[in-house]
Amino acid sequence: MKILEFIHIINDLFPTALQEKYDNTGEQILFPQEEITGVFFSLDIDDVTVKEALDNNCNLMISHHPLFFKPLSRIHSEEPRSSIIIQCISNRISLFAIHTNLDKIFHNKLAEKLGFKSRHILFPEGKLNDRDDIGFGSIVELDEIISLNDLLRHIKTTLNLEYLIYTGDNSCSISRIAVLNGAGGGSIEKILESHDIDCIITGDVTYHNAKYGQDHGIAIVDAGHFGTEKILLEFLMRSIVECLTNIPQGKEFRLIKSVNERNPFKVYPDVI
Repeated sequence: MKILEFIHIINDLFPTALQEKYDNTGEQILFPQEEITGVFFSLDIDDVTVKEALDNNCNLMISHHPLFFKPLSRIHSEEPRSSIIIQCISNRISLFAIHTNLDKIFHNKLAEKLGFKSRHILFPEGKLNDRDDIGFGSIVELDEIISLNDLLRHIKTTLNLEYLIYTGDNSCSISRIAVLNGAGGGSIEKILESHDIDCIITGDVTYHNAKYGQDHGIAIVDAGHFGTEKILLEFLMRSIVECLTNIPQGKEFRLIKSVNERNPFKVYPDVI
């Protein structure tokens, strides 16, 4: 299968027309007529993931975050992003990003991974092909009330996280939760304006985001941008595998998920 054929499959599943105006999803670097040797999935494109793709003989990298998010003004071999571009072009590796269009279609996947049933979309945007609802995030209503402490333990274990940052009384009762992957910290005020909830699970929470939630008596759980989005890759791969099952030429190459990329944030000291 040629790379362009595979890209058509992705675009059918996750139309680029759904992306936000500020986004740059889709083709980043493309060698459309190359035969696929392997497809590599990662959250980001960086030195670690490019090397891993090369080591696994993959010439197509599918990332969630676009490599090109802002206009590129120059290429300098000693600048990190430029070095990545040079590596990809030199090795004829194609890059394709599925960003906010994937977020809108996978609005309930973080809740699903946590074992929660999504009741409705947090920020609905209509339907895809007059069939599937799309938007950002989920509102979850638990079957049984749990304590914040139990919820924290569940999130950390299920998402395989080293740490969580949170606000709220550990013994407070949680039954209704807003779940929003990625940079949802900036949406906390908007969430609380329109939803009656006990807790928000998201990433990229600032001091003022947390203080706003605290002042309104809401527990805020910051599971990290990396922590709330790395799980999307398994759902993405599953969707593509299902699509390829009826395409004979789709079995000629492997689909591989990164095992080496890591959350850029660490906690000091590592061991207390």
